[in-house]
Amino acid sequence: MTVTKGALAGPIVAIVLAWACTPTPSEVMIDSLDSGGSDSTSTGGPSTVDGSTGEDTGPPVGSVCGDGVIEGEETCDLGPDNGTGDYCRADCQSNVCGDGYHGPGEACDDGNTNNEDDCTNSCGLASCGDNVVQPGEECDEGAGNSDTGACLPSCIAASCGDQHIQAGVEVCDSDDVAGATCGSQGFDGGTLVCGEDCTTFDTSSCYVCGNGVAEASEECDMADFDGLSCADYAPGGSTPSGSLSCTLGCTVDSSACTFCGDSVVEGSEQCDMANLDMQSCTSVGGGFTGGTLSCSASCMFNTSGCTTCGNGVLETGEDCDSGMLGGATCISEGFDGGMLGCNNGSCTFNTNNCTTCGDNMQEGSEFCDGTDVNGLTCDTLSPMYDGGMLGCLGDCSDYDPSGCCLAVNQNCTANGDCCTDQCDVGGTNQCFCGGNNAPCTVDENCCSGSCGMMTANECDP
Repeated sequence: MTVTKGALAGPIVAIVLAWACTPTPSEVMIDSLDSGGSDSTSTGGPSTVDGSTGEDTGPPVGSVCGDGVIEGEETCDLGPDNGTGDYCRADCQSNVCGDGYHGPGEACDDGNTNNEDDCTNSCGLASCGDNVVQPGEECDEGAGNSDTGACLPSCIAASCGDQHIQAGVEVCDSDDVAGATCGSQGFDGGTLVCGEDCTTFDTSSCYVCGNGVAEASEECDMADFDGLSCADYAPGGSTPSGSLSCTLGCTVDSSACTFCGDSVVEGSEQCDMANLDMQSCTSVGGGFTGGTLSCSASCMFNTSGCTTCGNGVLETGEDCDSGMLGGATCISEGFDGGMLGCNNGSCTFNTNNCTTCGDNMQEGSEFCDGTDVNGLTCDTLSPMYDGGMLGCLGDCSDYDPSGCCLAVNQNCTANGDCCTDQCDVGGTNQCFCGGNNAPCTVDENCCSGSCGMMTANECDP
């Protein structure tokens, strides 16, 4: 059965009257279908579109939507024209049928996939495709409606900016450049866009690398860095130096830049903050023998904390230098006395001649210490002694012979003074020993050193 345009006009007008709206029928139908209010099966648009209202909720995270530059995850960016009915939504994503955004080339967009409601999946009114131009439609060629024809599947007349390339009329449309690139147009790179009339390409964002002019998306071109310098690549708090270079692909190479303060030794830097590049006072030259190397604010070595042992100057980090002890003594270093010295070459204290009296260790300038009498005995200390126990004075300043006994013929005052235990008191007042058969009680009384072996209580021959 063939239905004429006149036969359909009555029912549509009746529907419009039933809605009791004052706008034209086409305005009523388009506004109603875009809102999705009568669609109970609506599934909503993408995550950046409010499924109940079809309104954009903002750009993808991390992009700078609205600056007129396509970047990051953006597929379009028309600046202030985003989301105003042109092909780019407010979230910088290109309009597609079914996203709930009423864009160019669409009679409606309810944001769902239900093809049986008042807005088809081709974003045309339900009547679109019947070969009759109904209210809300700009054209209807029935089966002849197509994405590349004069009448789109939405029954909207093809025009530049509807995101559909009309065959034989347009070479591109909106963000669709039919697979063309800057390279296919004779350029080295960049972003090819569609011209305002859709009959030519806009190559203003394409570039030719090597012409000495930083253009379009080039970071640089030969010596033209578009105002960039090493400072633009410096980490926070660091001081830049050096210069940029430009690669054959017109991208910036900052490898020759150095950044003093980033803890990385690079370029002409000797050091950077605490990073001394494994150097020390003894390895940087200057004849230093020790001390603490540091790094200056200009990333050069600071040797003010380095020392030169042997120059006779007491410097930071040295205990001493040559005869300069800085007022230190053995006592200040925890000893009882002695002579403090300085180790040449290391400028550290030499305590070999320092002493600690009372530790039973003869050391330094001590004569002896407690039981340590430096290997001497009463006999070897002096010929006047012939035995006994050699001791040490309490201050370790000399030997103590009070435990030694006197040899024969040494002056004495009592028998106990003598090793023979015999003193000629009142006579010669000297120690003596008994000869053969002399009376004795112990071996020491006898000159032979033997008593009573042959005859009791008489010295043996």
